[in-house]
Amino acid sequence: MKEMKSLVKLNNIIKLILLTITIVICCSISIYLQKREISNIKINDKEFESEYGKITVYLNGAVNTPGIYNFNEGIRLEEALSIIGGVKLEADISKVNLAKVLYDCEKIVIPYLQEQQIEINNNDKQSDSETVNINEANENELMTLSGIGEITAKKIIEYRKNGSFEVIDDIKKVPGIGESKFDKIKDKIAVE
Repeated sequence: MKEMKSLVKLNNIIKLILLTITIVICCSISIYLQKREISNIKINDKEFESEYGKITVYLNGAVNTPGIYNFNEGIRLEEALSIIGGVKLEADISKVNLAKVLYDCEKIVIPYLQEQQIEINNNDKQSDSETVNINEANENELMTLSGIGEITAKKIIEYRKNGSFEVIDDIKKVPGIGESKFDKIKDKIAVE
C-alpha cells in the first residue's frame, strides 16, 4: 500500500510539473505573440511616418525627365523641376507659376514654346536688302529671318559647333529646316 501511495504521489507530482510546463509554454507563446503584434504596429507606424508629409506629383511636358515623383509636402514647382533635372530648352516657363506649392496627386504640364507663333512675329523684321551670314549670326540676327524662331535659331547655332556651313543649302541639315522654310530664307542668307 505504501508503494501505491507513493506511486500516486509521484504521478500527481508529474502531472503538476507537466501542467506547470504547459502553463509556462502557453504564457510564453502569448507574450511572444503580443510582442510581435506590438512590433508590427511600430513597424507600420514607422512606415506611416515616412509616408506622412510626402506628396506624389506627375510632371510632364517640356521637362527633361517626365514621370511620377515623390516630394516632401510644401515643395514649390521651381525646386521640384530642379530636382528632376530641369526643363527642356523649348520649355515656356513664363506660362507657369514657378512659386506654386505642389499638392498630392497633382499633374503639372510644362508647356513648350509656340515656335510657330514666334516665327510669325518675326516675319516682317528683316528688310529686303539685308542678308544674314548664317556662319556668324547670333540668335537675334537669325531670328530676323522669316520663319526662324528662337528654337530654330538655337538649333542653327548648335549645328555650327560641328563646323561652318559651306553653302546656304547646308542649312537644311539643321533639324526643323526643311525645303519650305529654306525657300522662305534662301534669298536672305549667306555663308560669307
